[in-house]
Amino acid sequence: MSHINTMTLSPVLSALLMCAMSIRVAHAEDSVCKVVFDSGETSMQKPNHQYLTQTGGTFGSTGRHSEVIHTTDASFVLVDGQWHRSRLDMKAMQEQEQENRRNTKNERCAHVRDEAVDGEAAIVFSAHYETQYTKVDALFWISSSTGLTLRQEVDMDSGGLIKTHSSVRTKYSGVQAPVGIN
Repeated sequence: MSHINTMTLSPVLSALLMCAMSIRVAHAEDSVCKVVFDSGETSMQKPNHQYLTQTGGTFGSTGRHSEVIHTTDASFVLVDGQWHRSRLDMKAMQEQEQENRRNTKNERCAHVRDEAVDGEAAIVFSAHYETQYTKVDALFWISSSTGLTLRQEVDMDSGGLIKTHSSVRTKYSGVQAPVGIN
């Protein structure tokens, strides 16, 4: 496996953790947030292929496009056209999510509308939460039939000029590790 440029990979991994964390913002006591929470929990237990576009902050106005594949035993990140095995597998990401969730405050979730994603019926939820350093506003498209998160639009404000937007589409069928990556 080739050496990974951590300066290039760090923003991608940060975005992955942010997306994972944004799914788990809600406390289970709130019935609407519980739906978002349960979707995130279920989605992180299934192999999936995520397509990310990130703009703002270090990504600039043109943004960065990347992909992440989570299999049952490893995660892979596409950076600058090359696939790399991530140091974080799904279990490590779930543990990080739990830690992040413990540090959130001012969580709110609401049903926004019903809408299809790639022909699949979905329920759109909004979520807001804050951490010590960041405010996040997000929309989640959750499959009406499977309860899996299909799409996310996440705005993060870390104060000053550090504002980012991430768009994430997630596919669950036909997920395989990239060819030639150990």
